[in-house]
Amino acid sequence: MITMPNHDLVNHNSMKQDSVKSTIDEATKSEATSTAITTQPTSKVSNKTPQNTQPTTEKVIEKPTESSNSIVETSEDNDNYVEKSENEQPEEPENDNDSDSNEEDTYYDTLLDIDNPDSDYSPKAIDISDGEREEIARIVMGEFGGGGFTGCALLAQCIRDAMAQYGYNGYEIRSAMQYYGYNSNPSSTAYEAVDWIFVGNAAVQHRILVMNNSSGGWHGTQNFVVHYQGVWFYDLW
Repeated sequence: MITMPNHDLVNHNSMKQDSVKSTIDEATKSEATSTAITTQPTSKVSNKTPQNTQPTTEKVIEKPTESSNSIVETSEDNDNYVEKSENEQPEEPENDNDSDSNEEDTYYDTLLDIDNPDSDYSPKAIDISDGEREEIARIVMGEFGGGGFTGCALLAQCIRDAMAQYGYNGYEIRSAMQYYGYNSNPSSTAYEAVDWIFVGNAAVQHRILVMNNSSGGWHGTQNFVVHYQGVWFYDLW
């Protein structure tokens, strides 16, 4: 007996299979869609590397805050800070000289003020023998004995300064410096002037080396120092 296929059953099963397949395909498609939706990013991702927002771990060394009233200095020996007041004044060295700084030329006496005193001039004391003292007093008396103590002192200084400058002694000075005046009987004033000058005093605060009875000639070309009672005294250039 040959049984014929049931076309209705076959078609029904085929439709059923197609329905199951369609259901499976739709489920698969739905799952895939759901999965695709799920795996999509919820926000736009930047390609830039995010900055580090974590606090730095580097140790920060804070220096003392400077104030308007002080300055801060570091010590070379240690790490401590030494604070000094800005208003602190440096200590002034003690002045051992208690004398008045305005006092000038008090280390020797002078008889006359001049227009061009030499602050560097320091009269020199010279020891002379009795014979030299006598010879010098005779020159003083012969050249300017009538000038009183001041005139005699000027002449004695002129002799003493030349002896100190050139190394002459009391016997050589007359011919060396060409003193023509000479008096064998000096006055007491002449002796006193010689003694006063040769212990280290000065009639004027300037070296004098030559003298003349006029302001002309060769003497007039030299460094003029003082004029007193018709006699001109000069230093040499």
